[in-house]
Amino acid sequence: MIKKFLLLFLIVTLLLSCRNKKDLTVPPSSDLSDFYPLKKGSYYVYRLEEKHYSSGNVFDSSGFLKVSYVQTWTDAQGGISFKAYRYKKFSDTAIYKISAVWSATSKEENKSIVTENNIPFIKLHYPLSEGRKWDGNAFNTLGTETYTAVNVGQSWSNYPSTVTIVQRNDTNLLSRDFRTEVYALNVGLIYKETRTVKYSGSVEDFGKGIIVDGVVIKQKLLEYGIE
Repeated sequence: MIKKFLLLFLIVTLLLSCRNKKDLTVPPSSDLSDFYPLKKGSYYVYRLEEKHYSSGNVFDSSGFLKVSYVQTWTDAQGGISFKAYRYKKFSDTAIYKISAVWSATSKEENKSIVTENNIPFIKLHYPLSEGRKWDGNAFNTLGTETYTAVNVGQSWSNYPSTVTIVQRNDTNLLSRDFRTEVYALNVGLIYKETRTVKYSGSVEDFGKGIIVDGVVIKQKLLEYGIE
C-alpha cells in the first residue's frame, strides 16, 4: 500500500513539474493575438520624420502619413484582406495625397502579413513570446531575414501592452542597418524606425557617425479611429 502511495505521489509530482515548466513559456499578457487588429474603415495618422542623405547632402521629406483600411476582399485562402491606402502631406495645412496602396492580412495561419509594393512581409507571428524568431521574408524572394520579438507585453510611451519587432540591427563604424516596429495591443503599429545609412570614412570624421548616404525614417502614431 505504501509503495503504491509513493508511486502515485511521484507521478503527480512529475506531472506538476512538467506543467510548471510549460507555464514558463506563456507570454505575460493573457491575449497577445490582437497587436495588428484590422477593421474596415479604420485609419491611423502618423508623424513622419524622413531624411534622405546623398553624398553629404540632406533631403527632408518629413510630414504626416495617413493609412486607411477602407476596402476588403476574400483572398485565395478564404481569409479577409484589407487594402491599405497610404496618404502623405508635408504640413498641417496641406492636403493629403495618395502615395501608395498596400495590403494587409491579419491572423492568416497565425501570421499578420503586410504586402508593401507587391512584396509580402510577415510582420507578426503568433503566439508571441519573448525572443521568438521567424523569417519575415518567408513569402518573398529577398532572402532570409530573421525577425525577433522583444519586450513582449511591456509598456511603451502611453501604451500599457506592446511588442517590439527587431527586423535587423547591423552596426559597424562605417554603416548601420537598423529596422524596428512597435505594436500596441488592440491598436496596431504605433512606431516604426528605419535607419539604413553609411557613415563618413574620412580620417577626420571616422567613428563620429556622420551620415553621408542612406535614409532615416521615424514614424510615430498620433491618432487612430474609425472613419
